[in-house]
Amino acid sequence: MNISLGEHEGPVPAITSAVISSVYEHFLSQPSGWSSTYHSVTDRQQVIQELAGEFATVVYSYFNEQLLENARNDWLALYKQKEDDQPYKYSRVIENVIPAKNDIYQQQILMRTVYQLIKYVIEKKDGVLVH
Repeated sequence: MNISLGEHEGPVPAITSAVISSVYEHFLSQPSGWSSTYHSVTDRQQVIQELAGEFATVVYSYFNEQLLENARNDWLALYKQKEDDQPYKYSRVIENVIPAKNDIYQQQILMRTVYQLIKYVIEKKDGVLVH
C-alpha cells in the first residue's frame, strides 16, 4: 500500500478516511434489517449517522494507536532521515498495520479487527450485529 504523505499530513487521517468511507458505503449505510419497523426513514438515517460518527472516532483511535504510538520511534527515525526513499520506508511501516493486498493472512486479521470495531460501535448504541 502506498500512501503519499504531504509535508504536514500523517498516515492516520488518510487511512482512517479510506476505511470509514468504505465501511459506511458498503455496510453501515445499508443495514440488512431493523428490529423496530416503526422507525421513520429520518429516524433510521439519524441512527446510521450516529453509528458512522462513533465508528469514525473508534477507527481513528485504533489507527492512531497502531500507526503512531506503537511505531513512534520508527516514524521519528524516518522523519529525521529525509532520504529519497522516505515514502517507501513510510509505506513499509504502514504495512505492519495495513497489509499489502497479496498478504492474505494479515488481510484476514485486519478484517476481523474492523468487524470487531463495527460490532463494538453497534452494541454501544444498544444494537445487535447479526452475522
